[in-house]
Amino acid sequence: MDKQTVRTQIRLPEALYEALSNSARKRGRSLNAEMVDRLIFSFSYNIDNVSPSVQDDILNSIEKLTKEVERLNLKLK
Repeated sequence: MDKQTVRTQIRLPEALYEALSNSARKRGRSLNAEMVDRLIFSFSYNIDNVSPSVQDDILNSIEKLTKEVERLNLKLK
């Protein structure tokens, strides 16, 4: 372990752990690498000044768009 890496232990809801594990497996990397990459990605959006309600609105919009894309993909098949 290099000197810039800190070892830590966290508790996760089981569903989140499973989602992270599945994503890591699909991408061919370790669970740790998946978690680090996702955390780094989340900080690239600088949401520190965004209220939780706005964050919820954004997540809801993303979910709706994802469902619409899935629906359209099914239509194309």
